[in-house]
Amino acid sequence: TPTPEQERKWLRWLTEEPHVAGTGQGKKTAEYVRDRLKEFGIKAELVPYEVYLNYPKELSLRLLKPELIELSLEERGDIRDKDSYSSDVFPGFHGYGASGRATAQVIYVNYGTREDFEELDGLGLSVAGKIVLVRYGKVFRGLKVREAQERGALGVIIFSDPAEDGYMKG
Repeated sequence: TPTPEQERKWLRWLTEEPHVAGTGQGKKTAEYVRDRLKEFGIKAELVPYEVYLNYPKELSLRLLKPELIELSLEERGDIRDKDSYSSDVFPGFHGYGASGRATAQVIYVNYGTREDFEELDGLGLSVAGKIVLVRYGKVFRGLKVREAQERGALGVIIFSDPAEDGYMKG
């Protein structure tokens, strides 16, 4: 029977390092889960699949007006958080997102829920031809992107609101 101490240990192991699908650490994570399941007496095995996965080759974010500013896509390191210094962390990207460049006005859409987009519509504001800026939360990130795409947006930037993430949440 699992104990709270075991659960803490397993959770620590599973969250200690980045484990993006298709990477070496992703395989180690799958092996770890398989081995735990076997310890519980559950028949478990790893089965290889041929899948298409995309990883970013180049990412950039620039503010063009009122002046040109190259914005950082990396978290500033914090001595209390080893992960903020990790070179194994992938830069921000949306898996299976199309490659390309988008230059347009940015429009803020709160959490990017259907209701948030409808509220903008009610105000006579369209996201068509614009880059949508939304914060994480409320709905799955893929739904934010789909809603923006269906409304004609050129791109989506999703960010974690510091007031709802990390240090502010303890």
